[in-house]
Amino acid sequence: MSTARIDLGKGLFATIDADDEELLLGRSWSVDGRGYVQGWMGGKNVKMHRVIMRAAPNQIVDHADGDKTNNQKSNLRFATKSENGANCKGRNPRSGFRGVYYQRGGRWVAKSNRRNFGSFDTPQEAAMARDNAMRLIFGKFARYNFPQEGELSA
Repeated sequence: MSTARIDLGKGLFATIDADDEELLLGRSWSVDGRGYVQGWMGGKNVKMHRVIMRAAPNQIVDHADGDKTNNQKSNLRFATKSENGANCKGRNPRSGFRGVYYQRGGRWVAKSNRRNFGSFDTPQEAAMARDNAMRLIFGKFARYNFPQEGELSA
């Protein structure tokens, strides 16, 4: 599929599929404070990825690679709130791993927002346990400390 770029100002560009160019050109697009591409359509401030996917107000659109300026259809997918959250980047500064936290008493806890996957002697053990649990729960939507082929890194 052929791609096109839309100027967002300040040296930034959004990448889209060429067949979406007509829908999006002629409008002023910029990046909001959270990194999403936004613009005005029909008197409303809209997010580019939602326009491309023709998302209903209650639908969540996820950027598979985490790049909010990559608005190609191959990078956009519908997700649940928890799937979308599993795809967020970030690591705990103390452990160096996503989803691994220090617990008083010298143990390391592996967890996601609402689930606890146990406590471990080392942060590496906790990170592996968290990754294994996330594979079962979220599959391709999650970001991993030790990604396997085709998985996203935390």
